[in-house]
Amino acid sequence: MLLALLSACGAGPPAPTDARTYASVLADPALADPSVCTALSDPALAGDCGVVVAERRIAAGVSPRSVCAPVGEGVWGDECRFRAAEASMAAGDPDGAAALCLGIRTFRDACAQHLWDPALAGTWRDGDPVAALERARVLHAEWSVRLGGKTDLDDRLWRHWFRIGFQGGVPLPPDAEGFCAEAPPDLRRSCLKATRRALAEAGAVR
Repeated sequence: MLLALLSACGAGPPAPTDARTYASVLADPALADPSVCTALSDPALAGDCGVVVAERRIAAGVSPRSVCAPVGEGVWGDECRFRAAEASMAAGDPDGAAALCLGIRTFRDACAQHLWDPALAGTWRDGDPVAALERARVLHAEWSVRLGGKTDLDDRLWRHWFRIGFQGGVPLPPDAEGFCAEAPPDLRRSCLKATRRALAEAGAVR
């Protein structure tokens, strides 16, 4: 798949030796030596290979905070940190996960969202908007300590909170401005974004 993509994008196929080495890494789940990947001359293959090996090292017990160093910087290093952050979160280390996301340049906000979004959905577990808002504010405060000011948490979290509410049964209003006028002042901007988008999507469906 990656080889076809590289060719289609005009990068040209990788050198035969690189292609064989990369294929051997994919074929051997026990191969977890980063030097195999860093020796590849093709940057895209080396990056993708490095991410594969990093995930294997995490599965073998290596700290997610350290596995991406051999991959280097750039988009592949960011992809590695993204996956390492998810692994840290799954292992019960939200601080480590946040630190990994903050080391990302190209899609930092998306990485951060993957950390708090599952818990955000849980704030609507009983369908009570008042209780859901209280739980969401606690969640926001918790993640603001880790991510505030360095990601778009203050906007994105609340936009998603409203979206989840609409998807979970909160009636979609006919007018975003009227509906959001009743929202807490600090949430009105995010409310308008989320409600307008939900109305546009509903209109597209109809």
